[in-house]
Amino acid sequence: MYGKCGSLGDAKEVFREIEHPNSYSWNLFIAAYLHANDLKGAKYSFDKMPERDVVTWTTLIQAYSKAGHLQQAKVLYEKMPEWNLVCWTAMIQAYGSAGHVNEAREMFDCMKERDTVAWNAILLAYSQSGDVPTAKMLFDRMPRWDIPAWNTMIQMYGRHSSGELATRLFDQMPLRSLHTWTVVIRACVESGLTKEATRLFDRIMAIHGVLPHGAAMLSVLKSCAHSGSLPGAWKRFLSMAADRDIPPSREHYCAMIHILASAGQLDEAHRLINSMPYSSDYESLAAMLGACKLHRDVGRGMEIADQILDSGEISMKSSGACLTMVNNLLLSQEP
Repeated sequence: MYGKCGSLGDAKEVFREIEHPNSYSWNLFIAAYLHANDLKGAKYSFDKMPERDVVTWTTLIQAYSKAGHLQQAKVLYEKMPEWNLVCWTAMIQAYGSAGHVNEAREMFDCMKERDTVAWNAILLAYSQSGDVPTAKMLFDRMPRWDIPAWNTMIQMYGRHSSGELATRLFDQMPLRSLHTWTVVIRACVESGLTKEATRLFDRIMAIHGVLPHGAAMLSVLKSCAHSGSLPGAWKRFLSMAADRDIPPSREHYCAMIHILASAGQLDEAHRLINSMPYSSDYESLAAMLGACKLHRDVGRGMEIADQILDSGEISMKSSGACLTMVNNLLLSQEP
């Protein structure tokens, strides 16, 4: 309990009070370290364990994999007294995440039995590597398709600007999760199918009674921006909290500021910058500064420049770019 709450100190105190901790207690203790992102402490506890079960080994392998330490994950795997389906799959995921698709495939081909999780792991590895034909072949060979498998394929087609294939798969799905809707909308946006993206969001999601979350709304805002539909973007942004119970995030505000600035709606964009409950990012402020230059609004541009330069997140490179834009802004007012 303490480990999940992020209180590693309390978890240590409780563990020390256990006179003869068993494997279950040790596993919980190691999980507390991992929840606190203390991989070194987890490995230290792992080494002190009198007996380790498959859960312990697999948990640490997965932790090293997620941290990007493939070699350490491999060493642990090779030291395991016995292998099961879970640890095999953990290594496939580790190789896939590191971009070692051939090694992941070797592990997969050596498996005596495979479940859906293992199939999804190798499918994701090929999808992330950009090997579309092999990913499609594996997908077709799968004994059964679950929602993560469909989502992986839709996402892959989106990354390769094959929105038509993504929507075709989407239409074939017997069941869809909320994440599926977000993935297919994003695939349409990445493929330039802006009308299809907004259609999916406004009509199909409403018909099926699926409420979109923030990521789907962000994709739709970007879709409206790509198609030059300012009214569509503005309408959806204003409806988020009121009609859809989605509080706009910092990303939503910055995307909308960028859209308004690009459309020359400087008053609305500036009003949104000053009213948003977050600090503006450099990209949205730079877009606003560029729009001020385009429309020769020097006073507002200087105010935005001050905000950029006062930002704690600005880098030296961004600072130089900002000063260049300010100089161009001042030059733009000359006759």
